[in-house]
Amino acid sequence: MIESALPSAPGVVWLAGRQAIATSLDRGESWRFTAPAAPFDRAFALAADRLRPRHLYAATDQDFFRSVDGGTSWFWLSRDGSYRAALEGEAPAEIFTAQQGQGLWLFVTTSTRLLASSDGGWSWRLSYSVGENTSLRAFVAQPRGGAAPVLYLSRLGPIVPELLRSTDGGASWVSLPSLLLPPAGVDRLVASAAAVFGVLRYDGIYRSTDRGESWRPVLGGRPNDRFDASAIALDPRAPGFVYAHGFHEPFDGVRLWRSHDGGVTWRPLGSAGSAVSELAIEPATATLYARSGQTLARSRDRGASWSTVFTAPDTESSWAQLTFRRGAPTQRLLTVGFSVFRTDDAGASWRWVTAPNPAPALAAVDLDPQNPRWLIGVGGTGATLSTDGGATWQSRSPNLWYVESLLRLDGEKLLAAGCGVALTTDNGLTWRATLPCFPTSSDAGRWIHKLETDPAHPRVVYALGFIAEIDLPHGLLTDFPSFLWRSDDSGGRWKKVTRNL
Repeated sequence: MIESALPSAPGVVWLAGRQAIATSLDRGESWRFTAPAAPFDRAFALAADRLRPRHLYAATDQDFFRSVDGGTSWFWLSRDGSYRAALEGEAPAEIFTAQQGQGLWLFVTTSTRLLASSDGGWSWRLSYSVGENTSLRAFVAQPRGGAAPVLYLSRLGPIVPELLRSTDGGASWVSLPSLLLPPAGVDRLVASAAAVFGVLRYDGIYRSTDRGESWRPVLGGRPNDRFDASAIALDPRAPGFVYAHGFHEPFDGVRLWRSHDGGVTWRPLGSAGSAVSELAIEPATATLYARSGQTLARSRDRGASWSTVFTAPDTESSWAQLTFRRGAPTQRLLTVGFSVFRTDDAGASWRWVTAPNPAPALAAVDLDPQNPRWLIGVGGTGATLSTDGGATWQSRSPNLWYVESLLRLDGEKLLAAGCGVALTTDNGLTWRATLPCFPTSSDAGRWIHKLETDPAHPRVVYALGFIAEIDLPHGLLTDFPSFLWRSDDSGGRWKKVTRNL
């Protein structure tokens, strides 16, 4: 879901998702979601202007867009059709920006193409392409003194891998020495004014101090010491600091490695996750971000320790629930796609609530009306409880078979529904099934999809569902008769009041 994590101004982080862009102005503490005004469904790639941090660029498989307000609104560039013609329907992978004097260069890569624009995205040309069974990786280095950007291009495929360089914006290319014999190739490149670092997956990290003419291994890259790097980053304000996430062979655990002397020596640090695919650095404070799939982790101590600050919702999920805290209308919880977000300002900004780990993903969460730090969550096969605002969670009902919704009745009474109905009278500490999931001597499940209280009689509760002899029959409601249960004692006992709806 998350396509890019690009800090480019103090405290600002942007994440491109499937149908919205999430923005944080406080290094991931809270988030604002914007639905793009421009007519695109998904930003495949996202980048920020180096000189104008509120200027963003988004690439889709049809058009190219710019925002001048941090992603709230978007303007359609390349109206002459040159971008679409050069892209030919391929999905963009990355956007690179570079300055030459007062001009802005933009580059878009796909798995087989490199597109270039020297006028800020208004017009485009195809700079390089490869054929079938071959892919390319690109990186743009920004020289000092306003010189033209230096492009590096790696060809990967069944033929001999090739590393190319261009100093004229991609108009012409020269071949550089290959790092290793086939089938290895340069999977990723990063560069500072003093050095270029090349990542060879499953082998190691190599460094060149002469713009790619010669190379030597600095992490792994030796027969008895190979290093599989999944991500690499340089600190733009302190280029001697290099970060790489991966593991050594023989396997020594996935973790972050840091060099403070330009790659000469390396130190192992804590892990940012098992599947980190991107590292990004906020230059002002050296805050480090790591993306693992839908999750963004943050380190404020140069990689020594990490905390998760965001998990993107799974938009393929079929339900979402919004919970209000009684007596405090500005405080709400949104549970969508097994991710939980909290707002204390009526939805202007949102903070991701840490999910239980390890525990089932949360499908619904309740805010205690008396104690805002007391959260009750349900999902999968149990209920979980947090007494510190979502920082830590503990399982309170491991024996529930399946639950996906919550309803607070009064005081400390809540109902959880899914397969059957469970009741807690002590604010989530203990639970008991009051409408069993499976009737006696039956394999059929009571699947409850809606709980509702009678506004005139708060002790009266209705449960709408159906009975079916299959597992989790979501989306098949028309094939099964519905039933309505009613409780007159706040969910303690139930009776079926309507059959075969």
